[in-house]
Amino acid sequence: MSSAWSRWELRSPLAEVAARYYAEKFWTDASFGELVDEQLREHAAHEFRVWSDVRPYRGTLADVHVLARRFAGSHAARGVRAGDVLAFQLPNWVEAAVCYWGGALLGAVIVPIVHFYGPKELQFILGDVSPRVYVTAARFRSHDYLENLSALAAELADVEIVAVVGGSAPSGMRPFDGLMEGDPVGGAARVDPAMPAVIPYTSGTTANPKGVIMTHRGLEGECRQMTTPIPQLAGRPNLTAAPIGHGGGMLGALTYTLFRGGGTDIHLVDTWQCRVPLPRHRPQTSIPASTRPTPVFGVLNQSPTHRV
Repeated sequence: MSSAWSRWELRSPLAEVAARYYAEKFWTDASFGELVDEQLREHAAHEFRVWSDVRPYRGTLADVHVLARRFAGSHAARGVRAGDVLAFQLPNWVEAAVCYWGGALLGAVIVPIVHFYGPKELQFILGDVSPRVYVTAARFRSHDYLENLSALAAELADVEIVAVVGGSAPSGMRPFDGLMEGDPVGGAARVDPAMPAVIPYTSGTTANPKGVIMTHRGLEGECRQMTTPIPQLAGRPNLTAAPIGHGGGMLGALTYTLFRGGGTDIHLVDTWQCRVPLPRHRPQTSIPASTRPTPVFGVLNQSPTHRV
């Protein structure tokens, strides 16, 4: 096993459990990146839209797939390999999807970080996973991410690539757009499906954040289990306001949606303003339970075409 993988010390599942998962096709031994690549190609025509006052975006899954492949290709050209850790702290912008899906294509261990975490949580997470790549926003609302980083010199000392979205990159960092200039990868890297794919962190409101290691195999099983029982959601647009950097937003917006039968349009909101996107969706808009901000239940129910 390479040094990139040996650090995780993961346990193997019981043989009878693994056999059952294979038999029931929850596991196929495809990497998460291979699954992402397959689904993005199959559902290429679906819309991908970011509702934002500062970084709006409108395109298709095919468009974002190209960006993700360029992101992966650029990092591969810089020597980033499968098993290296790629962390990002971004609001619900298209760049967050590019990091998530592009990291999957690269075979990296993806560490999404909630965009409103401050220096304390960020210091702990970066120290815990020791990323080779870190992508951050410059500013968003009241958050000055670059100011936060100025206090984390020790945690960033061994990070080879630090990229900034939406602002000038300080000395030693790179503008995110500069990471999109390489040749796109043709497909996903082949990696051991028993190794980590994603490590989302808990909120850490009472102690340090806790990382949850999701293997490629486990993430595939999660997707197949969570999308199989709800075929009625197939084809409906998906609106997510929960942070992509949190497990709920990450899974609800950028993971489960790819596995719905027939695919789905993906809509992200970086600041919840229900009056902006909801009236423009068709009545069958899906707002997954894990990504539904409960305070807006009453607002949604004011319109008979958007009841939840």
